[in-house]
Order: sequence, then structure tokens, then C-alpha cells
Amino acid sequence: MSYVTDNPTRYVSVVVNGHTQRFRDQAILQVEGAMPKKRIIMALRSAQAAIEAALTALLEGAHIEHYRAMSVRRRLDEHWCIAGQAPAMARTNFRAMEILAGFQQAAARHIGGVSA
Repeated sequence: MSYVTDNPTRYVSVVVNGHTQRFRDQAILQVEGAMPKKRIIMALRSAQAAIEAALTALLEGAHIEHYRAMSVRRRLDEHWCIAGQAPAMARTNFRAMEILAGFQQAAARHIGGVSA
């Protein structure tokens, strides 16, 4: 399977077994909003491998983006949307190293004060 981007703003052509298929991933995301990959596959009625190739092509072109969000079934699902339309919380990086360093410094001060 190979893929070629014809018009990156709307369609992606995917070659499967010598047949070229055109996928409207970006157009569907514009209409429906952010969707998990399974809903995209069901909306386009296509194979998962072809959808993954098309999504990869659009992601490399920076036309779409993906983020993780909690689903109604309480699972952490990956959602795909048009670039710039992800929720602000999904685009915010979690600064775990800075927070851990702050806790370690506070603990060191606390232990130093208790033993003195």
C-alpha cells in the first residue's frame, strides 16, 4: 500500500492492490468535528489500513492533528481533528518534570527542617 497526496486540503489518494481510492478524511473531520479512528472508518466505510495511511499523510502535512481524550465509556481514546481545532487542554503539555522537582525541593526543605 502506498499513498500520494493529491490535494492536501481535501482529499488523499491511497493505492490499495493497484486501485487508487480517494478519501475525504479532512472533509469529514471538518463536518463532524473530532472523531476517534473507529468512527472515521465507519463513516468512510473503508479498511483500517487505508484510513491509517490517509491519516498519516494528512498528519505529516500538518493538516490534521490528534489528541487523547476520555470517552463516554471511560477509556482514553485518540481523537483526530483539523489542525488547530483540538481542545486547549489537549494542546497543553503536562510539565511533570518541573512539578516533580518542586515536590522534591519541598520535601528536602521539610526533612531538613524536621531533623535540625
